[in-house]
Amino acid sequence: MSDILARIIKISASLAAITVALWFAFSLYGQVVFVVDVTSDTKSVSQLFFKGDGEEYSQIMSATLIINVERQELAYKVGAGLSCTALRWDPATKGGMFIIHGAWIEYLGRRFYIDIKRPAGIDQIKSYVARPGGIVVTAKATATDPQIHFDPRIHRLIAWQLALSALPVLIIGVVVCLLHFFRSRLEEFEQAGVRLFQNLLDDGLTLKRFGVFLAMAMAINLYSLANFTLSTDDELAALRLNPVGWVAQGRWFTYLVEKFLLPQPVLPYLPELIFNVTIAFSYMLIVRGHNLSFNWRVYLAFPIFCTFPTWPFLSGFCANLPSAGLGLLFISLAFYIFVRSNYSFTNAASARWTILSIAVQSLLIAMAFAAYQSLFLLYVAAGSGAILLRLIAPDEQPDVHVKLAFSTFIRLMLTGLLGFMLYLAINFLFQRFFATGSEYIAGFFRPDHFFNDPSRVLKLVLSEALTFYSGSARKFSDNLTAVMALSVAACACVVLKSLPQPKKLLSSLFFFSATLLAPFALTLAVGGVVPSRTFVSLPYVVWLLAIVTLTAKRASAIFICAAIVIAVTFQSIRTTSQYAAASSITLARDKVLAADIYRRMAELGFDPKQQLVIDVFGISEFNNIFPRREGLGSSFFEWNQVGNVRRIGSLLTMLGYGNVKGLGNDLRPKYTDAFKKMRPWPAVGSVAKVDGVFLIKLGDTPDKMHE
Repeated sequence: MSDILARIIKISASLAAITVALWFAFSLYGQVVFVVDVTSDTKSVSQLFFKGDGEEYSQIMSATLIINVERQELAYKVGAGLSCTALRWDPATKGGMFIIHGAWIEYLGRRFYIDIKRPAGIDQIKSYVARPGGIVVTAKATATDPQIHFDPRIHRLIAWQLALSALPVLIIGVVVCLLHFFRSRLEEFEQAGVRLFQNLLDDGLTLKRFGVFLAMAMAINLYSLANFTLSTDDELAALRLNPVGWVAQGRWFTYLVEKFLLPQPVLPYLPELIFNVTIAFSYMLIVRGHNLSFNWRVYLAFPIFCTFPTWPFLSGFCANLPSAGLGLLFISLAFYIFVRSNYSFTNAASARWTILSIAVQSLLIAMAFAAYQSLFLLYVAAGSGAILLRLIAPDEQPDVHVKLAFSTFIRLMLTGLLGFMLYLAINFLFQRFFATGSEYIAGFFRPDHFFNDPSRVLKLVLSEALTFYSGSARKFSDNLTAVMALSVAACACVVLKSLPQPKKLLSSLFFFSATLLAPFALTLAVGGVVPSRTFVSLPYVVWLLAIVTLTAKRASAIFICAAIVIAVTFQSIRTTSQYAAASSITLARDKVLAADIYRRMAELGFDPKQQLVIDVFGISEFNNIFPRREGLGSSFFEWNQVGNVRRIGSLLTMLGYGNVKGLGNDLRPKYTDAFKKMRPWPAVGSVAKVDGVFLIKLGDTPDKMHE
């Protein structure tokens, strides 16, 4: 007993020593940074003072930066660290107007927001008024040292440092407990891993087959692999220093991928390669999850799965591709494990493995959800589709399998619900850690629209489904008539294979409808039309329609259905090729326009080592003969219609034309009169320089910032 007590004391002392050592390490090397997001109408010297209790402000305890005429984030390093109990920010050394959009302290990877609405004090400030866009601060015209005092609430940083110091101890304790618990079962887990790998090989998931599917995918997507194309949002992602914005969107797995795997997400070849690799292996998992053999039908239908025209709306954004591809792999693996799992609680061993299977599926679903939320609908669609194929297969006991089908569907939804709950729990922790909210998700999901007008939303869901499955040009900018033929043929096959048993027919139609409508559940949740890139489960559904038709009984029917499948593949590749043509031509034109704008700016004179500030009026319309939809094939210079000059500035910077930044929206209206006197692009005088800001007039029609 004394030996055990001595061991406990020794371990506790060691863990306490680790905590104390980490505390002092964080105190010595942890950097406290005060950041203020501010728009200024004057260029001056800005200074931050900090002090502890009983101390006076001094130049030694201060940090100085230059504040420019734009919106900017000023980051001041606070040398006092955790001893700082008061902050005084001097925005300038003269009068002016400043709009404080936000202020926070960054410490050990986390943000701690400052209450800017209630400052601790102000001096030489004429007005301090809260507006929707932030706090509007007007310094007196005679001011030489305007001051704003803030309370840093330093106890939050101390609590955070203490939590991080104790975290390794907690992790060590959990690991030790888990090792002690699983020590007797390590050999069993090792055998299970070997057995799982062997089962994958026995199931036909071989490296040779994977190579064939990967080669097919790369051949079909050869243009995307061999060319570096840019779409709107890529210019912002390329210059993004911190991908924490993904956390606010509920996509914490995408944050992890961009933070640690691809810190520069806008690249040629690699993101597309990752997507092709994941789509090839995901397809193999889905095929075996449907208990299909790797025969000619599976190979013939594969191009539909990997090139259906909804993929370009997602793959057009480089930052989306790697995480979306991995999410597709996770959701396919979760579906495969679900189909292969035998849920049983007859004894302790089977119950343990059932719980482990559900836990693994839940984790995979949570990660897929955090990679791209609409991937969850692929899990539902694939589960419904697998049940459908089992129902319409020749069967001597249809009543038994009808009951089994519905019980399997219930288990599928319950497992999906567990994965969703795990996602919410992890998402909560991520958002708490980074001090971000869920405003993006809350603004996107609007179930109140359904409850306020359910008939309208349901009609919209059915209308969207009908438009997609008819291959309408309204959705694809090209007529995919073969998709409509495939939908009709698949419906006929389901009915014919379910007759003459009424229960089997009704059950088959139920799961057929569930599979078809699963991709549009997001439309139901949003209560409106959603972007085409969210329909990541639609390629699977069309693929399933192809598989259903190719399993027809008569040779003549199989021949006709194979011809329809080939036609769908051809039309899909034709449509995606048109998207690629539109994007390539538009990007080439945008590069030329960017170079010409930069040349005009250079003629007006600037220091290439200094930051260039631009404001843009109107848009530069560009139309070519190829179809454009939802950003694909759209010009960067057309997005200014909503006043987003930041995109144009980021594009110029990305293309190597110095450090170009768009003028803050709060300051743009003041240049409206100057723009009205200018001629539109490409006329002489369409680029001017006023107060150090380059004004670029792309068209006569004003954007929202200059209305």
